[in-house]
Amino acid sequence: PNLEACEKIFDIAKQCPDEVFLLMGSQCSYFLQKRDQYDIPANVGLLGLVSEDEKLKVFNTVDFALNPMLSGSGTNLKMFDYMSGGIPVITTSFGTRGIQDTSGLIIAEVDEMPEAIRKFKLSEQSTTIQSARRTVEEEFDWKVIVRPLMERLKKM
Repeated sequence: PNLEACEKIFDIAKQCPDEVFLLMGSQCSYFLQKRDQYDIPANVGLLGLVSEDEKLKVFNTVDFALNPMLSGSGTNLKMFDYMSGGIPVITTSFGTRGIQDTSGLIIAEVDEMPEAIRKFKLSEQSTTIQSARRTVEEEFDWKVIVRPLMERLKKM
């Protein structure tokens, strides 16, 4: 699924030549090894695996995160990194799986993402950012997640 999403980002990047797309993660090595088989746009940077410090630097640099997921299982944990880090997320509806309150997300299907990016203005995202952060804190913070388990353990 991550390889598929990267291919979608390549397509989106071609339609948004004024934007720079930074991809992090192990999937980057696949495309670097097969660079001759893919048309990787010049505005796409394949960063590969990065340290936590490097990831935070990228997070402090970007205006938004892009999650063009179309397949896979489970919730995308990277979504919580973006949401808690104050990064607006443009995602497919499939990419929101496992997240009940999607008010803090910008939902656009892959074919709509280039237009969503062109219309995106970071200065207009404070409500979205706050809503996303609240969702993470209220539903996905470790203290919230482990509460039911702790209650069961206490009963035992």
